[in-house]
Amino acid sequence: MNGEEYPLPLNSEDEGSLWRCGDYIVSWQKSPKTVLSRAAELLGKKHTASKVYPYTMMAFARAYGPSFCPSVILSLEVLLDVEEGTTPPAVVRMTLADRSVILGELPQWKTLPEKELQQLFFNTMGDFFGISNGETIRYLGTLASFETPYYWSQDAQTELKDEANGQ
Repeated sequence: MNGEEYPLPLNSEDEGSLWRCGDYIVSWQKSPKTVLSRAAELLGKKHTASKVYPYTMMAFARAYGPSFCPSVILSLEVLLDVEEGTTPPAVVRMTLADRSVILGELPQWKTLPEKELQQLFFNTMGDFFGISNGETIRYLGTLASFETPYYWSQDAQTELKDEANGQ
């Protein structure tokens, strides 16, 4: 993925959502703009996208505080430059730093309810982060609450660990 092809962090056509997943704050974004499309918008330029991201999940490491640079991006990517009359292919892509891997195709993505896609993404993130049985992925709020200091605090982390240990 080139930098301009990344989905824009904390951008969603709806209010989006934030979740606590282990040592990460995770965003759920619906149809975020790309970095390039947002830059063109700010410059008053025209931009024609070659792909869209119907759903994106981004993980931000709590250790770094509320940084707008995600550690991991998991996205449903749909190419737009396909022959007319054909269904554009959709793939699930995981990106870490400057490395990217396609985890697989998801041809039926349009027929899946959003909650099912979200669960698929959470399962993938949980497996990647090594979330153990008993740990909870907790809803925090909308994307607008991203910089809430408590989400990034040690107190919040201690509370989650106590909860996982049944205390």
